[in-house]
Amino acid sequence: EPRVVGFASGTQALTLTGRLTSGRQGETIEIEAKECGSDTWRLVATDRTIAGGGWHAGAVPTLRTTYRARWRDTVSEAVDILVRPGVRLDQRSRTRYSATMIASRFFRGAKGRFERFDRARGVWVLVRRVTLSRQSAPRGAPWAYSGADFVARVPVRSLVRFVLPNDQTGECYLAGHSIQFNVR
Repeated sequence: EPRVVGFASGTQALTLTGRLTSGRQGETIEIEAKECGSDTWRLVATDRTIAGGGWHAGAVPTLRTTYRARWRDTVSEAVDILVRPGVRLDQRSRTRYSATMIASRFFRGAKGRFERFDRARGVWVLVRRVTLSRQSAPRGAPWAYSGADFVARVPVRSLVRFVLPNDQTGECYLAGHSIQFNVR
């Protein structure tokens, strides 16, 4: 839980749980992961079962990852965990905005959407498409920043957000979106 997490959600984005059918306590369970784009499983955590055979382990996926549990030569069904890139939208001045994506890969050339909410129709409408560029990250960091500064005119108090759609994130991420705020 949960099955969908945001990139950089914290030190423990999700909890993997299960139960050994024998119910034995003290058995070693190995948790394996296969990340998007990889063909190999790797050990990411171990736990010992408690009374009744239950176990749990924390995980922090940085892109779509499939998990399974191993007990001796038996493996569980695999579970896919989906990841959204982190998306931040800032208003710099009345008409200037900045959008930043954080993920384990760059989204250079991807086209994001700056949107405002049309209260009368109850729908989000496109204000402007924004092409992202690669931005710097600290040397050796396990994440990548992409973003853009842009100008857009929307009425004061309009509810706005920035969206990186599914067709721009690639197969390893779901669409991402910023928090919503009212233009000042």
